[in-house]
Amino acid sequence: MTSLFDYKMPRTKAQPRTLHFMQITDDRFDKDIENLLRERIGIITNKLSALPNVKVKTDSFRRVTFGDEPENNTQYRVDFYVTKDNSVKWETIYVLVNSVRAVPYDFIKTVNCGRV
Repeated sequence: MTSLFDYKMPRTKAQPRTLHFMQITDDRFDKDIENLLRERIGIITNKLSALPNVKVKTDSFRRVTFGDEPENNTQYRVDFYVTKDNSVKWETIYVLVNSVRAVPYDFIKTVNCGRV
């Protein structure tokens, strides 16, 4: 007689994941924040694209204004999406991004929707 503990789940192929993070520049801390963000986008994209089998996508950057008049603060933000195969470790990607500016990371499930 076999017990419930003898049952082994069938192995399934791991679902691909996409790393998501956001770079933000803020006029409370830096000057010329739009150009600073453009520089960061270029540096991060070039560093990650140099890795084998790593794909990087970014959204268009956006401007966010908040606060009370006349002390409005402005930020520029851009979202990055990174996919890779098993030849590169996530830690390698974290180190490269953090060398420009450390950010919080999260993973989103990658869904194959055919042609994108």
